[in-house]
Amino acid sequence: LQGTVYPQNKQLFGIKILLNPSEMVEQLAHLKSYFIKQMFLTCTLGVLFLGLMYFLILRPLRYFDIAVSGFKTVKNPSLLNRHDEIGRLIQNYELSRKTQITLQESQRERIEEKETLLKEIHHRVKNNLAVIMSLVRLQSRNLKSEKEKREFLDLQNRIKSMELIHRSLYQSENLANVDFAVYIEKLVNELLHSSVRHGLEIEMLYKITISPLDIDRAITCGLVINEVISNSLKYAFETVQKGEITIAMVDTNGEYHLTIFDNGCGKANAVKREESTSFGSKLIKTLVERQLKGVLSELPLQKGYGVDIIFKH
Repeated sequence: LQGTVYPQNKQLFGIKILLNPSEMVEQLAHLKSYFIKQMFLTCTLGVLFLGLMYFLILRPLRYFDIAVSGFKTVKNPSLLNRHDEIGRLIQNYELSRKTQITLQESQRERIEEKETLLKEIHHRVKNNLAVIMSLVRLQSRNLKSEKEKREFLDLQNRIKSMELIHRSLYQSENLANVDFAVYIEKLVNELLHSSVRHGLEIEMLYKITISPLDIDRAITCGLVINEVISNSLKYAFETVQKGEITIAMVDTNGEYHLTIFDNGCGKANAVKREESTSFGSKLIKTLVERQLKGVLSELPLQKGYGVDIIFKH
């Protein structure tokens, strides 16, 4: 500490430099005490700050299940139970939904298989009836009597009426019911093509307001209509060149009304018609009473002949 002291160095870093060594020692002791106090104060303030941060920030976070270091820790047991319950509900819902989808797919496959099977059945029945009809036609070629040939033709038409039903069902998407209006028109067209004598012109009038009809009643009604129309074509227009036949089927107060009539000779040949078509008349009566559980009555017409059939749904 001896030597020359320049004026600009008499005070350095806020410390007054003295030439007296005893004063310098005293100043250094005081400076040491100052630094120790500052360090103690700084440490105390740091500890207080950390405690304040803990109580204001870290401690509340524990009640909100905040993730620490990337891991979520649930502190509240009630929250844990609710989470488990929600998880189980979600798993049960997913399992139920998958099970329901599987059952629906299985049911759809079974329905498609049954529809395919029913179509195949209708197709085979149609083919079998067509074979029977062909056999009857071949057998009728060996007949000599016109009466016998006409009876075989009636038999073919009866088979044809049933074959048309199965053909319609095979070609339709609905395998339980038949579009009755379309079916009757096809059936009558087949009858007119096979049974109308040369030179006779028949006009058909339709008033069918029910459709579709179940297969059992459609077959029975088709057979009845086939018999009545066949009789009209045979006996109602023997002396004329033009005629008219009407087919109506309506739904009235829970009952079906099937009406078939012509504008032919009517009562004049009614007895002849009954005597000549005893099998057809018996067949109509049997079909109406036993199959349809209905009532058959004759229409009170001034001109022509007709029947009215009433049966319930």
